[in-house]
Parts: sequence; structure tokens; C-alpha cells
Amino acid sequence: MLIVGWRAAEKHFLSLLKERLTTKIRVQAVAGNKAEAERSLAQLVDAEIVHDGEAMDYGFTEYVISREAERFFQA
Repeated sequence: MLIVGWRAAEKHFLSLLKERLTTKIRVQAVAGNKAEAERSLAQLVDAEIVHDGEAMDYGFTEYVISREAERFFQA
């Protein structure tokens, strides 16, 4: 799952994700900075969504230019 600028604060949606995601998922979080991306991942932890998360250290434009999404989705 790729999170782009989402704060993961919508409790109902997080509940739906927890209910439907029955295995551990890979997650990359992209936000304005690494701290914001880490907060999104922490919200997933709080919602008990089991994941292997990575907070990116740069914003969306740099994320696209670096082609990180291609590597993420190919793995």
C-alpha cells in the first residue's frame, strides 16, 4: 500500500482496512517530511493494522522523480 499525504486519521476507514486486510502488508508513506509519514504509519499501528512500513524522507515530487514507487511495487 502506498500512502501519499494521508494522515490515516479516519477511524471508520481504518476499521474497514483492519477488517479486510487479513495478512501483513507492505506500506510506504510519503508526506511533506519523514515525521509526517511516520505519524501516518503510527496511526496504522494504533488501528492494529499489521504492516511492514517505511516512512520516506522526502515529499511526493522527489518520490516520483526518484522512481521509488517502481522499486516498491516490483518487490
